Amino acid sequence: MQLPDIEASPAWELLAEGAVQKPMPTVEHSRLQRNLTNLINAAHSSYEAIQELRCNVGNLSPVPDIAVVVEARLPETGHLQAAPDWLIEIRCPTEVLSIWEQKS
Repeated sequence: MQLPDIEASPAWELLAEGAVQKPMPTVEHSRLQRNLTNLINAAHSSYEAIQELRCNVGNLSPVPDIAVVVEARLPETGHLQAAPDWLIEIRCPTEVLSIWEQKS
């Protein structure tokens, strides 16, 4: 079996059950994601919020809507090779619960 291009848009995530493509975000989802990222980054703390940052954790490769990481842990280029300090997934009313159960 050939794996999908995990760098394609929308992003593919490698979760416990295999490769899963994220749904295309709506305008509301994108605005909320942008606004939350801007609010977190405006706090002037040692954390940085980044949208759609691939986080390689063992055999898994999730792409949270927003990853928040201590700036000292962020790579200069590429993907985060660890779990973020915290992450935000924005749940849309049309998403089924099974998607969230797969990510937990």
